[in-house]
Amino acid sequence: ITFDLLPANPEDLKLPGLLKNIALLSGDYEKGLEDIASKNEIVLIGASTLVSTSSGSFINRAYMIKPKQKAVYQDKNYPTPWELKQKVQRTSEIKLFKGDDFNFVILICYDAEFPSISMKLTELMPEVIFVPSQTDDEWGLERVKRTSAARSIEHMAYVLMTGISGDKNAPWHSYIGRNYVFAPQNKIMNTPDYMGKNQSELSIVNLNLDLLRKSRSDKSQIYPSRDE
Repeated sequence: ITFDLLPANPEDLKLPGLLKNIALLSGDYEKGLEDIASKNEIVLIGASTLVSTSSGSFINRAYMIKPKQKAVYQDKNYPTPWELKQKVQRTSEIKLFKGDDFNFVILICYDAEFPSISMKLTELMPEVIFVPSQTDDEWGLERVKRTSAARSIEHMAYVLMTGISGDKNAPWHSYIGRNYVFAPQNKIMNTPDYMGKNQSELSIVNLNLDLLRKSRSDKSQIYPSRDE
């Protein structure tokens, strides 16, 4: 999300320094998220930002914050080719977070597209999957949308995705924000997907977790990660 701090159409030669400057603000960003969570008494999933490592590379990190608590985080497992070029490191862990009402995971953008990560979710059994996403174009947005919907079916889970994609009519790093909710599709759930309009907006969506659990416990329902 802090890529908004980049100038429009930055020169490739200047990118390393610009990205280092963004990473220097990661502590301020984390503190700001903690303040928002505490002030509003909410559990907050913070979109990812770059964090510097001791080796001079970066990690792409998203946050989970409970009110009056320190942030915990999920690091991106699979950087894109562009991120690898900018020295963003790979990581290997997907964490299961436990909220007051449900358990969940965070898959940062490209991570939602990988079969190996989907296999990890089979063991973790998250009820909700958050996918903060930012892509340069509509093709990337469509990939993350389709694989997020697939994760919902495979793992009989809700998937909440924010899709920020590049505006083709504007300079690089000009974005349009959208949001989506994908629900398992079966006779018990019978819940239509929610897709935000092609503009930035705030959406309030209720998740029927009792119905999700009822559906999961019904052995006659399609539940691929269980049936495998």
